[in-house]
Amino acid sequence: ANLCVCAHVRLRPPSMGNCKSRQSLVDQDSGGSIETIGVTAALLREFAASHPQIAEQKLTTTQVCEQIIKAETGSTRCAYLDILRQRPDAAKLVGKATVFVSHAWKYDFNDVLAVLFEYADQHPDAVFWFDLFINNQHAEGVARPFEWWCGTFQDSINSIGSVLLVLAPWNDPIPLTRAWCLWEIYCALKGKGVSFTIALPPNQRQALLDGVLEEMAAITDALVRIDAERSEAFKPTDRNNIHDAVRKSEGGFDALNIAVKNHLRSWYLDTAASLAEQQGNTEDAVEALNNLAATLAGFGELEKALECFERALKICLSTVGETHPDTGSTYSNIASVYDAQGQHDKALDFYRRALKIDLAEHGEQHSSTADTYNNMANVYYAQGDFSKALEHHKKALKIKLAVLGEQDPSTADTYNNMGEVYREQGDNTKALEHYE
Repeated sequence: ANLCVCAHVRLRPPSMGNCKSRQSLVDQDSGGSIETIGVTAALLREFAASHPQIAEQKLTTTQVCEQIIKAETGSTRCAYLDILRQRPDAAKLVGKATVFVSHAWKYDFNDVLAVLFEYADQHPDAVFWFDLFINNQHAEGVARPFEWWCGTFQDSINSIGSVLLVLAPWNDPIPLTRAWCLWEIYCALKGKGVSFTIALPPNQRQALLDGVLEEMAAITDALVRIDAERSEAFKPTDRNNIHDAVRKSEGGFDALNIAVKNHLRSWYLDTAASLAEQQGNTEDAVEALNNLAATLAGFGELEKALECFERALKICLSTVGETHPDTGSTYSNIASVYDAQGQHDKALDFYRRALKIDLAEHGEQHSSTADTYNNMANVYYAQGDFSKALEHHKKALKIKLAVLGEQDPSTADTYNNMGEVYREQGDNTKALEHYE
């Protein structure tokens, strides 16, 4: 049930009038060439309409294979593609593949179709290399040497020209745990002139947006979990063959993991930004943009982070106004990016704007005001202006002692920061006093 058969390749095509088993084709063609024929969106729509139980019972791709594909090809034990070729309207149903579909077989089949239909709406001439229909599902796979994986398979991906990865669930994608899918992603990324598209099923987009609103750490968690060496396959021989090919490729598993993580990180963040933009001038959009920007900053992408914070600020100014706490928080966020970029004067300018709002909204004796004083002190410290750094740390400490108390961790942080300033000034006695 956990099968991710994204490329169990079919060999040389049988003749129009004679469906042969895969094994017999292997005997005839030990080279193991891949047939780059695909099915059209018209065929997929017809298939879905003629099998309503797929939607009614929420069948997975595995269940569609077992209950429908194998049943309809059982007498000839051939690929579903071979049946399609014998139809008089075959030219509308099959053709030269232009998109390789990478997916997990435990997905709801309708979710996969939804992604393919949306892709076809944007690319009307798309023809999908979809293993469910192209491969002979009655045949066993054949072990392939390293040269086949890095040569024939890669050449076939290059020939098709595009790879479409269906990704779900957004926060723990199944394909990133499957050996076949990771290998396909890798081939797409290193292919010559190959476009690589990642798409969420429609029901996952709102889930991703909710995740951006609630906890952006889920994105980094998903990336951390990528480890190609721990990936599995339904057939142990597939797993072993793919892992052997990765080990022998340039950079091995480390190179594969890095390539996949880098691409997926960009995709996650770009997709989250697009979803945030679609929220319009709303509170949700501001929250999503701020969370996204914080994540971008954490990845070191400060320019993109600044762009998101500035978009959030624009929404705040047009909806809640200059003096609202949300505007103040966004000013602070922008200041933090300028500080990280070393643009300390700009950072102080935005922190002063935030402080003005803090004082108007909360007054002097509030933890938010203390935080802003503390942040300004850190910027002065970075500028080497230790006198002003101490002045602002002392203001922050006074508030924290009154509001949070002596034993609060935030109070301890301020003592530590002051110790650092005294140490830089050469006053080790006071530094030690504050550290202690």
